[in-house]
Order: sequence, then C-alpha cells, then structure tokens
Amino acid sequence: MKPTAFPILVFLWFAFLFPAGSGSPGVGQVAAATGDPTDPAVREVAVIVGMEACCEQESWSAAERVLAREFRALGFAVLIIPGRATGERERRLELQDLTETRAAACAVRIVRPAAGQGAVELWINDRVTRKMLFRQLEISPEVGDREAEIIALRVVEMLRASLLELRLPDRSAKPPVVPPVVRRLIPKDPPAGPSRLDLLLQSGAWISSGGVPVLGMLHLGLRLRLPASFSVTGDVGLSILSGDIHADGLSSTFDVAEAFLWGAWHPAPVGRVAPALGLGAGVILPRAEGISAGGISGDPGLSMKKDDTRVGAAACRFDLVWSLTPRLAAYLSVTAGFAFPEITVRFADREVAHAGNPFSEVLAGLQISLF
Repeated sequence: MKPTAFPILVFLWFAFLFPAGSGSPGVGQVAAATGDPTDPAVREVAVIVGMEACCEQESWSAAERVLAREFRALGFAVLIIPGRATGERERRLELQDLTETRAAACAVRIVRPAAGQGAVELWINDRVTRKMLFRQLEISPEVGDREAEIIALRVVEMLRASLLELRLPDRSAKPPVVPPVVRRLIPKDPPAGPSRLDLLLQSGAWISSGGVPVLGMLHLGLRLRLPASFSVTGDVGLSILSGDIHADGLSSTFDVAEAFLWGAWHPAPVGRVAPALGLGAGVILPRAEGISAGGISGDPGLSMKKDDTRVGAAACRFDLVWSLTPRLAAYLSVTAGFAFPEITVRFADREVAHAGNPFSEVLAGLQISLF
C-alpha cells in the first residue's frame, strides 16, 4: 500500500461512521439540547395555569383544553400547571414567576367566576429582549364548546400581536417588573332597569257633569315601584284655574282639591311606550265662594260667602309613559270616577249645580326617575 492511501482510508472510515445528516447530534441539535433560551432552535414553551385545583368554581377546563390544542398547532410545547394563588395580586405574580422559571414564551390563566363576566389573563415573555407584557380579556358568561373555541382563538390572536410588539429592537438589560394593568376591554354596561321611585308632575282638566265648569288642574305625585310589575302612587291635585257658576243673577267660583292613593299594574312596554292600569281611592275637597244678596244688619247690598266640604271618591285610570331619556319620560293619564256623596252647589238653599257623579280628568306632564 502506498503511503498516501492510508490517510484516504482513514477519512473514508470516519465519513462512513458519521455521515452528514445522520441521527447523530449536529451543532444546532446540541444547542437545542442544552436549552439555551437565546437559540432559535429551542422549542418555545406555553404555560396554561389550571384553575380546577385552587378555584373549581372559576375554572373552565374545556377552554383550557382547546387553548392547549391551539398552542400545540402553533408549535409550542404546552405545560398545564395547577394554579395555587387565589388573590388577584398573587395570581399575577404566579403567572410572572412561571414565565421566568419555565423560560416560557407566555403564561395564560382563564378565570370564569360563578356569575357575571369572566376574564382571561395572559402574560407574554420574550426571553431575547427580556420584555414582558400583561393582557386581560373580558369574556362572556356562557361556557359552551363554541365559546371555548372563540376564547382560544382570541387568546392566540392576542399572543401573536403581543409577540410582534415584544420583538421591537430593545436590548436593555433591565430586570423584568410587574407592568401596570392595561385598560380592560369591558363591554358597555347593560341599560339601567326601571327606577324604584318616580316623581310625577302633571297638569290638565277636571271635568264633571251637573253644570259645574271645567277646571284647570295641577298634580304632584310620587310612585313607588314594587316587584311583579306593580306600583303604588300617592297623588295630590289642586285647581289653579277656577270655574264660575251663574244663576238667578248671582255667581260663585268653584274649585276642587283632591288626594288619591293608587295601585297600578304595568304590562310589558311596547318599544318606548309603557302602559299602566290603576285603581284608586281618595277625597275631593270642593270649595265655593260667591256673592249673596243682603248686607249686614239687613242693609241692602252684597256680601261674600264661602263654603267648602269634603267627599270620598273612587276612580280608575289609564296611563301611557313615553320614555325620552333613561330618567325622563312624557306622561299621559285619563281618570274616570265618582264621588260619594255627590257634590251639590246651592244659592240661597236652591240647588244650582251638581258635581262628582261622574267626574273625569285628563292630565299630561313629566315622569322623573329619582332612584
């Protein structure tokens, strides 16, 4: 054998035992096996913190499983670690600690309270730039399979966007700190329910048979709403425009004041209009002031005479409320009732008018929600 053949045989022998591309570890594979976090060949780790161990009522196992599947589809190595922390601050510190100790790209916790809105908390850690972001996502209270899929996809989208933000060229060596909580994605509050106490301001006309004039009325009321679509209303009214009664060359003004207590039923509203049906009882205070013949001590002339009384009353009413704003509404009511006993107006012991059997009121005004 020639002297030059020996080196050639040695080279071929090594090439046969360690061919390029064989299963023996190469340079990149050795770096991956060392777990160097700065090497791109290392498989990124995603940590999912399970809630079942510490807070079973707040856990959502279905969403955690779907999220793990989505992370694996992206190429992450997924670690599902039972959570231990219960307080809000302790939970955030636990997530941050897991991203550091596990050298993870992100740590995720899905929190679903027993009632109301839930939340997904996501910590994203870039081991190259040493940046860390915190994201919080509000979720709906539904916990079906479809909602689990939606939450998993939204977390993946948020992770992708956050990783792009983390890849900005910042090589600062500052130690990671707990970042402030970013503004939450909170949905709009649901519309406020009906108020418990309403103020009613109304004006209109008081109408009665028996020859008495139509009176202009002003009403003030307070309505207390009760469960099961019922309400109780206290209402007082006063005539601000008097009427005149004329007979036998004499005249008298006629006014009424009234106070009622109402019970009402409120059916379901139709759009912005809410109807109501009510029954009530109260008192009517009629008042007359007139000029009678004959002066003092028998001297001819005129003298003033005033008289008032009170009678009971019962009535029914129909209301329509048209909502203008959450606390303000237009109000229309129609009342029909009767007085007992009937109101009688006399001039010199002669009956000249009757009122109250029946009577009605047509009122319009505003309803103001107090609280």
